[in-house]
Amino acid sequence: MVRCGDDLLVRSYRGADGGWYRHARQYPHGRIKVRGTEHDVSFAEAAAISTDVVDRAYRDKYGAGGYVDAMIRDGAASTTLTLTPES
Repeated sequence: MVRCGDDLLVRSYRGADGGWYRHARQYPHGRIKVRGTEHDVSFAEAAAISTDVVDRAYRDKYGAGGYVDAMIRDGAASTTLTLTPES
């Protein structure tokens, strides 16, 4: 997960074939764990955010290397979802 402004975003490392991604697209409600605390969220397509901005956020958070390279390739970039907290 990365933050871009007020948005919390996530991508599938395996692109559209990723199991969690397929599940999130079919059932857009889930639970994430951040620093030991679980949060209910909804998943939605991230349409209004520049791919370059999200790529930069991944590089800033995770540095360079294989993981980041996979997260910024076209297959993963096309799976960018916004996480919205549910009350």
